[in-house]
Amino acid sequence: ILWRSVAISRLDYFTSFVMTVYNLFVTNTRIIGAKGEDIASSYLTSKGYRIIDRNFQTKLGELDIVAEKGEFIIFIEVKYRSNLSFGYPYEAVNSHKLFKLKKMVEVYMLVNKVKKQAKVEILSIWEENGETKIKHYTDLYF
Repeated sequence: ILWRSVAISRLDYFTSFVMTVYNLFVTNTRIIGAKGEDIASSYLTSKGYRIIDRNFQTKLGELDIVAEKGEFIIFIEVKYRSNLSFGYPYEAVNSHKLFKLKKMVEVYMLVNKVKKQAKVEILSIWEENGETKIKHYTDLYF
């Protein structure tokens, strides 16, 4: 019985350690993501976009920013990197991500009874030599 209690306490310690590391990672990821979305919101507002929603949750994932400009409702996927060691942020938007994005847009349009034409845009934001760089990909229609 003593062996069993030692094994369980080690397992509890290991589980606790793994959860702590996981929570630190998730918290850090959320902080970094929020920073990118804040930069994106400021940029979009300065370009005449009206932000309607941020971080709209669906079962498939999250729509980062929903905005209006002219006759369009625009869904903006924000990719932010504090450095380029994993490549440019836009490189993370692959065909699978675009497929999921399309489905999330459909959910948003149904839930909110949106009648405007939808567009998807990607904002790729990164830090380079102490400067914030932004590449804005527009006109991605479905």
